Amino acid sequence: MEHSPKCHFDLSLNVNSAKDRQEVETRITILKCYIKGDILSLKLANKHLLGLLYYYIGEFGESYETFKSILIEDPNNLNALANLAYVCRGILSKKEAVKYENMRNQVVTDELILARFKAEHAYAHAFEIYRSVHELRRYHESNDMYDECLATTSEMSEVQIERAGWMMCKVWNLKKLFNRNYLKEQAQYKNLEIYTEIIDLLLQILRNVPEDSTLAALAWANFGYFFWKKPCMPSHKTGCDDMSGIEKPSKIKGTELEILYDDPDSCFVKALEISENKEVLELYGSWLLHKSLFDAAVDKFSRSIKLDYSDSNYFSYSKRAECLLTKCQKEDTALNELIKAAESSVDITHDLELAVQDFELVVRVNPSAYCYRQLGRCFLLLSKGGKDERIRTKALVAYQKGLACLDGRKDSYLHLQHAECLKVLDEDTQAMASMQRSVENQNPQSTFVRDIQTLMTWYIELWNDGNTEIIPEAAFWFKMAFSKYNRKTFKTMTVTMTEEDIDFFSKLFGYLWKEGSTQLEEFVLDVMNTIESSPSISLLRQFLSSCRCAGTETSAKEIKSPSAMQPRNKKGFEYDFFIVHSSLDGNWVKYSLLHHLEIIRNFKGLIDIRDFEPGKTIFQNIDEAIRRSFKVILYITDNFTKSHWCNHESQAALTHALANHKSNRIIPIREGKTQVPDFLLNLTNLSIEEGVLGGTDLERLVQSLDN
Repeated sequence: MEHSPKCHFDLSLNVNSAKDRQEVETRITILKCYIKGDILSLKLANKHLLGLLYYYIGEFGESYETFKSILIEDPNNLNALANLAYVCRGILSKKEAVKYENMRNQVVTDELILARFKAEHAYAHAFEIYRSVHELRRYHESNDMYDECLATTSEMSEVQIERAGWMMCKVWNLKKLFNRNYLKEQAQYKNLEIYTEIIDLLLQILRNVPEDSTLAALAWANFGYFFWKKPCMPSHKTGCDDMSGIEKPSKIKGTELEILYDDPDSCFVKALEISENKEVLELYGSWLLHKSLFDAAVDKFSRSIKLDYSDSNYFSYSKRAECLLTKCQKEDTALNELIKAAESSVDITHDLELAVQDFELVVRVNPSAYCYRQLGRCFLLLSKGGKDERIRTKALVAYQKGLACLDGRKDSYLHLQHAECLKVLDEDTQAMASMQRSVENQNPQSTFVRDIQTLMTWYIELWNDGNTEIIPEAAFWFKMAFSKYNRKTFKTMTVTMTEEDIDFFSKLFGYLWKEGSTQLEEFVLDVMNTIESSPSISLLRQFLSSCRCAGTETSAKEIKSPSAMQPRNKKGFEYDFFIVHSSLDGNWVKYSLLHHLEIIRNFKGLIDIRDFEPGKTIFQNIDEAIRRSFKVILYITDNFTKSHWCNHESQAALTHALANHKSNRIIPIREGKTQVPDFLLNLTNLSIEEGVLGGTDLERLVQSLDN
């Protein structure tokens, strides 16, 4: 078996890209717990990682002692000897480094020693400091290494328990791949292959370990997990409760497991009878949470925490907090009612306070957008409707920290809950913007329509208050949602809302009708046919007929005027920015980019349709816009690259900037994979995903506008 590279420090590991010391220290805390396990091969694999991480943060003595401790348990461990040599060279102890290198060269490297060497590399390869775009590839590469180790030792009966440990590591890798694809229709057949391999590995583990061992308990718990998370084929998108038609894995037919295939709970019970193990309790608790058995789930996670109350057990703390919060949030109950219930119930308040303690521990150890939004919701429910200023502030801080996390601005649920929080606190404008971000960032074919439904409700409120100019903006977001959400679910929502407020939707449909989109027209007709019994439908049909040829020219009234606003820049420019864009991208620029920068961030912008002066030539207006604006934003799309005017405006802006030695005045924002024009290639650009503002690095954009 090939055993290059020589040591862990030679591997291309996720740790090499760690963003800061805190990330590494967090994982050190977790690994300190892992090395207390009773599976020797996993214990040593974790010690190697611990020594590696100590070295990366400059704790050379701790790194040295950690690798030395491995040799006490396994004197022929090739990785420990090589890692020690590396550390010694790093601290300029060349003689000791040579000693360990010589010891390594003297080890008789039989197939088993080499397999252990590679298995430790496989474990390290799948270990992650933080999520990255390469993690899926690393799981596959790790499993390839385990396959090589298992194949090499297949005839070695004396190491079957050790091989079972490697199989369990492979199951953990496959579980991550499986869960990434779960409910993704295009990946279900691939997931079925992964599922079959997992079941086969778990069966092998049970056959090769003692019935009362930790590995046996883990195998039974994972059977429970995967009998719950059956591969969800396209015809079974609801997942794990109705799986008729999904054939049982062939290898469990005729065994005890065939009976348990539809009874995950019994698998978890059997696992607990073998060992009160932390992972067993976590998997069982997750199943009970799924079944809405909140008290039982809290019990399992609390027992896990009792076994290990350190920060490293953050998963159990997180899941217990999720149980407590979900228990308090009764389904289909309005947020205001939930707040009142929390205010009047001692039990609910107690549960929420414990959830806050748990989530605060979790975000300290492993900050994520998900945990911050859950923490924000807990604080909001405890804030007495915002009357408690201290807790209200904590809620808003939690949401902001969530947005700052990796992918936080792409988390539609985070934007949704942030919007609901802002609405409760009467921050209506900010709430509207956050809800728009939620709609933008919804997954394709999403069946979760609460964000767009709430957004339309808020537009209806503005309409009923006399703001008739809101229709074009509402139509833009309705059209975006139409292109994103599951059509059947979106239609059901639209039918219900149209029946409740036919006047608003008459105007909304009329505006959309003018655009002449065949799909939208068919959708509107379908909605009307569904509610034909309504007496207002015939009037709506007549209204739409009159709208068909009315055109869709944009009025400057549709865009907020910045006349009363003051520019943020301190350089004396009348405007903070001028946006160059194609007219075909005008709606997104108006209702998303411009709205966010002016209404939410308080910049003063200049846009052609609103601010160009009538009577002047287009060339004069462009030249004045560039001279009067601190920065020029170029929204580069395929439409942009085909536009003569966009090309002229961009070159004029660049020429003006270079003439004044201020090339940083140009801020290109590129959509998707649009080819940037050659004359702009030397400028660093921000990128967005097909008109999704939440995908932009907003903070970098704001910093660019301020600097």
